[in-house]
Amino acid sequence: MGTKVLLDYYNWLRSLSEEELISAWEDTTDEEEGYYTISEMAIADVNIPVRDVIEEKGLAEKVKEFDMRIIKMALKRGYAVGPGERYGGKEVSLKHWWWYLDLIAEKRYPAKLLPEHLKEIYLKEGGSSEETISG
Repeated sequence: MGTKVLLDYYNWLRSLSEEELISAWEDTTDEEEGYYTISEMAIADVNIPVRDVIEEKGLAEKVKEFDMRIIKMALKRGYAVGPGERYGGKEVSLKHWWWYLDLIAEKRYPAKLLPEHLKEIYLKEGGSSEETISG
């Protein structure tokens, strides 16, 4: 996705209401759509930025359930697309875990960077407790 298209897409996402953003992330993490989000690069390119805007707008508390669904899905399947830093040629902070579903699925993501409600699920499934990316 080109830089201009990427910026336009983010601006469009930012124009959505709180309810629309939450609904979009809920759809992204349902059993059917979530499978494509974690396994198809083209779908991830469209769905994952929704979580960026949710974070920007301070709505993370309202999507905990959906975050847990996508983490569980990635861990269950053991595979996800990535890495996050490739998107739009920009560096993506490791703290933005939703860009690193590949490392989460491979159980190599540093657990300390996950919110508590996700860390518990991740560690229970054998995720890395290392301080940095393992493996």
